[in-house]
Amino acid sequence: MPRGDHTGPMGQGRITGRGLGYCCGYESPGFIKRSGAGRGYSRGMGLGRGYRFNQRLSYNKADEIQMLKDQAESLKCVQKDIEKRLSELEKE
Repeated sequence: MPRGDHTGPMGQGRITGRGLGYCCGYESPGFIKRSGAGRGYSRGMGLGRGYRFNQRLSYNKADEIQMLKDQAESLKCVQKDIEKRLSELEKE
């Protein structure tokens, strides 16, 4: 909405831009729009990603052992792929 004349960008009419102007009901144009307190949905209160009512995930001993074994196996596969690629590069 150039110059606040309600013609929209390039004179194409109302609400043809990004929806940030007076035509969409805002009291101010452009980048002055705020969303909440400026800290996203959680507003800095710890409600962001991974919010679990302040509880940690707990594993029993057997699950943790299996998880660590799986992770070690995965890392071995990654190491194997890295070594393979290194040998290919060294041959070139």
